[in-house]
Amino acid sequence: MVDRTDAEQPTIAPGVDEAQTLEAEPTEKERKRGDYTEVTTLHLDRTPED
Repeated sequence: MVDRTDAEQPTIAPGVDEAQTLEAEPTEKERKRGDYTEVTTLHLDRTPED
């Protein structure tokens, strides 16, 4: 794993809808360049008894 300083941490601009931005599919141009990030979303499905 790459060790990054706080200044190098990836960020999303304030006011950007993070869910919509992260779920957007890359364009063909981005795919060809490898300029995209795989995003995995975890949803906890819990019942009140858990």
